[in-house]
Order: sequence, then C-alpha cells, then structure tokens
Amino acid sequence: MTKKISDPAQWRGSYYELEMQYDGRDEEVINAALKTMAKHMNLVYKDNYVEKRQPVQLPIQISKEQIYSFIGKLTYSETITLNSLVEVILDDETASVIVSIPLCEIEEYFSIHYPLTIKQNKWLKRMHEMFIELSVNIYGQSKFQLAMIGDEVSGYTIISEINSSDLCNEEIIFILPVDLQRKLNVEHIGKEYRHQLRMYEDIME
Repeated sequence: MTKKISDPAQWRGSYYELEMQYDGRDEEVINAALKTMAKHMNLVYKDNYVEKRQPVQLPIQISKEQIYSFIGKLTYSETITLNSLVEVILDDETASVIVSIPLCEIEEYFSIHYPLTIKQNKWLKRMHEMFIELSVNIYGQSKFQLAMIGDEVSGYTIISEINSSDLCNEEIIFILPVDLQRKLNVEHIGKEYRHQLRMYEDIME
C-alpha cells in the first residue's frame, strides 16, 4: 500500500525524475506547462509534506527567492498510481520544472537494481513511457528547451552546456526539440514523437 502523502519519509531520499528546462524569463510558457500538468496529474499544493486540497492557482510568478512545490499523481497502470513531487526552480536564466517520484514509493511495487537501466529493471520501460507521454503532452502546450529522465537527473546538464556525448548515457533518456537536435547534429537518429520531438536512449548501442 502506498505511504501517506503526509508522511515526511515519503519525500526523503532519491527520486526518479523528469526534468524540463525552460527560458526562465518566460513565465507564460512555464505556467502553460503547469496548467497541462494540473490537468494530467491532479496537482495540489504541498506545504511541509502536507497535501492541501485547494486547487492550484495559476499563473504563478517565478522568483529566484521561491521554489514552488506541488504534489501530483501519475498513473503507472490500472492498479498502480504513484505520488510525485513537482517543483519549479529558477537558476540564473534557466527555469526547471521537475517531476520526481520517490524511489521509496517505487520500491513498494518493484525491486530496484543498480544501475537503474531497463536491462536491470524491466519495470522502467513503462516508467519511461509514462514520463515521455507526459513530456510530449506538455510540449504541445509549452515548448521546453530540453527534457531528461533518470535517477536524480535534475542538474545533470543544462541547455547551454549539453553536447552530443551526453546522449551516450544508458541511465538517462533525453528528449530534444528539433532546434536542439540540429544543434547537436542528431536529428536523424533517436525515436521521433509528436511535435518533432526525438527521444535518445544510450545512442551508442
């Protein structure tokens, strides 16, 4: 049985994450992402690990002095719904919208083996599909510059520093818009999704 959302232990430790990076100066596009997430994830506010039942009020005003935190739910299967933490963090001119599922919650349903790859963890295939579907839906309303999926993936790289060698990582999935695909000269490999997005998963295989 899933731990209560209000249990502080639920939100400690490591997370399996989807990070989407945006231009931090564009509040409209960030709020559009949150609006889409509110629709797909039933977002509510989080305060001191307590779920507040009032609906999320959008738009929010992005500020370096504040981290916005929400609690949402992601449907893994007909019988498994996973609690997740959603945060908006502004760092210099980049804003990150991060969806994090606590590994302790995942462990209630699956055994975890390291490294966290599909070869070691067959359940990750559906986890990746779930995050990719969410990111594609979000991109349709709110065009991010870069998205990554993986264990504690937030902060792995940023849009201004990423290069094609970063894509050769079996533990991280990258989702790139067409402009970044062309910049890295990878627009003809990877798996294509809607909106000309492409997914890259250990491209050296």
